[in-house]
Amino acid sequence: MSANGRIAAQPTTTVVGGNAFAFTFDPAGQLALVNAGFGNLSTYTGNENGSLSLVSAGAPDGQAAACWVDANHGFYLVANTGSGDLSEYTISPAGNVTLQQPVAAAGIAGAIDTASSGRFVYAQSGSSSSVKAYALNNDGTLSSIGSFAVPDGGSQEGIAAA
Repeated sequence: MSANGRIAAQPTTTVVGGNAFAFTFDPAGQLALVNAGFGNLSTYTGNENGSLSLVSAGAPDGQAAACWVDANHGFYLVANTGSGDLSEYTISPAGNVTLQQPVAAAGIAGAIDTASSGRFVYAQSGSSSSVKAYALNNDGTLSSIGSFAVPDGGSQEGIAAA
């Protein structure tokens, strides 16, 4: 991508292995990438030529099908579709990734996506046609605040919060 935000005419490909799936950016502007094949969160810096360089590979969370990531107050929540749960990571200012909780929240059948608003986290449960809601505590733990049915939500894909 150029300085004006335009996509390059000739994209650069960087092989990260596994199955790179979803991403966000940390406060330092580093790419925080979920890798479903490795079951972890990793950080990368962008190089002048458009390629990526690995900064830190977080420990695998031991869950199945790490797919989505959502940043909230310094915590990075990864939705594990196959395990039906959320894992939690932190990223230091230098970009070092640390697994905080392999299972920060459970019972989210088919956890397909997450979104945050303030200190609240919403996890889309595709297999149960519902959205699970949590409060993010200062220590990074999640407290369940409810489960809400999504009418005709059997094939839901994607969630947003404001």
